[in-house]
Amino acid sequence: MKRAVKITMTLLIPVLCMAEGSGDFSQSFFPATFPGFVSFKNKDYDTALKQVLEDSIVEDTIQRIFRLATIHHRQGDYSKSLFLYRLAAQNNSVVAPLAFKFIGDIEFEQGRVSNSLTAYKAALVYRMPQKYRHHIFGKIRSALENDSTGLINADWLGEYRKWAAPQVKTVTPVLVLSDTVDTMVNKGNWRAVDSLLDTVQLKGADGCRIARIVLRADSQNNISGNNLLSLASAAVSSCKDWKTANALLNRIADKKGGLKTVPEGKYLYLRAQVSYELGRFEDAIKYYKKIESRFGPDANVLMNLARSYRKLGKEVEADKWYERHVKEYPSHSRNLEILWHLGWRKEDERKIGEAKAIYKTIYTKYPKSSRRDESYLRHALCDFRIEKYDSALSVLDDYIKKNPFSPIKYSVSYWKGKCLLALNKTSEAKKVFSGIHSVEPYDYYAHRSRQMLSLLGDTADFQLDTTSGLRRAFEWIDSISPVKEKKELSLDDSADYVCGVYLVSIGETALAEMFLENLEGSFPANLRLQLELAMLYYAGDSPAQAYRVSRRLTWRIPEESRGRMPVALYRFLYPPYFADIIEAQAAEHNVDPYLVSAVIRQESIFNPSIKSPVGAIGLMQIMPYTGKYIAEKVDVAYTNDSLVCPIYNIRFGTWYIRELLDQFNENVVLALASYNGGPHNAQKWYNSNKEEEYDLFIEDIAFSETRGYVKKVLANYWTYRILAGNPDFAYSAIKK
Repeated sequence: MKRAVKITMTLLIPVLCMAEGSGDFSQSFFPATFPGFVSFKNKDYDTALKQVLEDSIVEDTIQRIFRLATIHHRQGDYSKSLFLYRLAAQNNSVVAPLAFKFIGDIEFEQGRVSNSLTAYKAALVYRMPQKYRHHIFGKIRSALENDSTGLINADWLGEYRKWAAPQVKTVTPVLVLSDTVDTMVNKGNWRAVDSLLDTVQLKGADGCRIARIVLRADSQNNISGNNLLSLASAAVSSCKDWKTANALLNRIADKKGGLKTVPEGKYLYLRAQVSYELGRFEDAIKYYKKIESRFGPDANVLMNLARSYRKLGKEVEADKWYERHVKEYPSHSRNLEILWHLGWRKEDERKIGEAKAIYKTIYTKYPKSSRRDESYLRHALCDFRIEKYDSALSVLDDYIKKNPFSPIKYSVSYWKGKCLLALNKTSEAKKVFSGIHSVEPYDYYAHRSRQMLSLLGDTADFQLDTTSGLRRAFEWIDSISPVKEKKELSLDDSADYVCGVYLVSIGETALAEMFLENLEGSFPANLRLQLELAMLYYAGDSPAQAYRVSRRLTWRIPEESRGRMPVALYRFLYPPYFADIIEAQAAEHNVDPYLVSAVIRQESIFNPSIKSPVGAIGLMQIMPYTGKYIAEKVDVAYTNDSLVCPIYNIRFGTWYIRELLDQFNENVVLALASYNGGPHNAQKWYNSNKEEEYDLFIEDIAFSETRGYVKKVLANYWTYRILAGNPDFAYSAIKK
């Protein structure tokens, strides 16, 4: 396998030498390194060709030859393209695997399958990332499907054959138990079916199918009670077919003496479980109580009784069973979450003393748990709520002393400032607020600290180095990067970087990522490289990748330096992606465009095709049923692909934000809480806590996910609005 050789020809003008001083970010990014890039991206290949030919900086270099080859390819001039790709491959081993791959593509497009395979074979000789090698294997597979010469057996395809083998799934028909049962049922041989079920263990999809077969065909209830119970259990455990399980359990009850033939505990537990899943919570409670009465306490039974009462909205009854669970099973793994829930419940009931005791139990008894840190804060908030500010300060100071590097240190410090302010210790409060906002200026609590300082008559501006130009960004990155942590790129790493640049320059960002992703993970402390990668993805119109790298980059910036980031870095962290669409839709629906961007930044990290585990799709994470509803409202056609299209997704999401703002009287906090947690829950939180002050209201949003979501989107929103006031910020073209 050929490895990268020393590059003797000028391959590219380094990214750091881009044009300086332009206020327009997009224009400052491209000219020196990517001549004709914008025209190429817009498929104006004639203009791109002219611009590449006129460029004097990279004249007669591999980069120029490679890009000309691509432009001629897109223009349909295959002979010129093939000549130039071959010239590039012959003169440089770094670009060779790219050039040979595109030669193979052209030959395949022209129907010359044997020639395409020869080109792909030539590409595979060189070192390359595994994903790119597999990409070429995929090309080979397509070519072989059209090959009639038997090349599949060629020796050089041995590695390909190993890759291809697991890609082909062979389905071998297997006689399964359900087929046997089905045959017996069709013959009416129920005695044989019952005897067979006595001897087998039902499991998996096959067991579920048997349960359905028997339920459908056994109208005379021929199967024994024990086997009906086994079938019901299979329907529950194998495929969660609650209706089938319920019907089978009914068959047991309907059989004369049927309940006496089955284990009572197992029958009652299945009854309770199925009733709960079918939404029959009163029945579930009845069966769980029978179990508890007949067989004594059981952790699962107590837990499920509490859950059933909660589903009925009977929180007080639910709490009794939760408390009993904690008492009966003091070491149970569920107790942490039960206690956390009970703490919130006591706060809702304004039983503050009981809530404080629960939170203290959590952070003392579970010192390594995920709820420990939050329990300290909730304890302090309980004291704040009843105006015991000294007690709250004591809890917060104790936490800060023990946890100086805590992930919630900004929230704890902010509430310390609030307590000091409530005690009329204004100068001390100002000092605390100033310390928060100067460290990580784009954090939610940093914004709130600046807002508090402003109310106190103290000017606290967002710390922003407004020196324009990317050179300043690189100088700053270099100045704050620890020298001892810098890891140099190897020759192979450098070659991957160059290939990534080449591929971005011809609009092949997905292929570029195959070469660049290793550099993201292998050089986390090389902040200059990470910034260059973000810029490359930005250039390649890959917003999700650009933001991903930028976000990780900021995590690695030393905390003491984050307050001095130059504006060029904020362009990547708070990017103007999809600005034209956002501006148009925001104007149509009277929504602040920066609020829309803030939501997109949090929902999808600017990835138009992202899909959540629950099925939400696209930039603003619209559920399909919500998308259909909105499509009807705005009178547009809806298809399955609508939500991955940025125009439709942003249109639907912006319309929905406006609907929520209308519903909640322009209250942005409630609109965001509703966007994430649902309108019903947002209304419930408002009804419960509408008398609370602003900060407490947000802290008292009951869902952890929604509480965090509201804070993050507000921080995004406030940061976008502050940056928009800077003339060098790319998003400042959008006006409210």
